[in-house]
Amino acid sequence: MNKLITAGRLVKDGVLRFTGDGKPVLNFTVATDVGFGERKHGVFIECSLWGVRAEKLDAYMKKGQQVTVEGEADLRLWESGDKNGASITCNVADVALQGGKVDAAPKAEGFRKPADDFQDDIAF
Repeated sequence: MNKLITAGRLVKDGVLRFTGDGKPVLNFTVATDVGFGERKHGVFIECSLWGVRAEKLDAYMKKGQQVTVEGEADLRLWESGDKNGASITCNVADVALQGGKVDAAPKAEGFRKPADDFQDDIAF
């Protein structure tokens, strides 16, 4: 078995689908930078997360979300007309949501905005 661990941002919202026998799969793409300076470039990894966790994480897998992904990597070769290429894929075993943008995060109940007339009159 090989192991891929990468951190990056989601390129677009995750897409939840169901197989013919009803198994959920969440597909998403993680973009990460490699190299530095003039040689810095992005690498895109096509990820698939299977099972109940796919359904539960669907609401949080939004464009721009920072994630760390761990799983088994594979390389897919493709041909399209006169073009050949390759893409990195990952069968995800674990996903960790990092800080950053999550539009679907549950809202805190009872949160109140602080009063605007607050004055700091504490003498020291």
